[in-house]
Amino acid sequence: MRFIYHGVPDPMIGMKLIPLNQMPDSMSEIRNIHLSKYKGREEILDGRVPLLNCLWNDVIQLLPFHPRVLFDLQVKMKLIPKIPDYKYFQIDLTLLDPNKTVVFFKDAPGEDTGSTIPIILKLLP
Repeated sequence: MRFIYHGVPDPMIGMKLIPLNQMPDSMSEIRNIHLSKYKGREEILDGRVPLLNCLWNDVIQLLPFHPRVLFDLQVKMKLIPKIPDYKYFQIDLTLLDPNKTVVFFKDAPGEDTGSTIPIILKLLP
């Protein structure tokens, strides 16, 4: 079984990840908390996801590897002093709909750099 990962939002309501643009009005307070993470970078919210014809806050962004790997590297590079107390969801890759899934390769610093390709969900042994 292969997995992808997403941090558990704080606060987390229920057990279902919901893109910001799909949160119901009853969750407006939670939505505003998560939108505050984009302060000073609000233009990201209007960015489009290539191949999916939607906005970045219409999707859920996931890591293709265990978050501990990322945190270990950040500590080694002295970008962060220690590994944070971090909770995450481990999601079975087979739960994704290949027609609604792409991989975005971030290949340079900045918010608008990278390339997008469709993902093929064929799990190899």
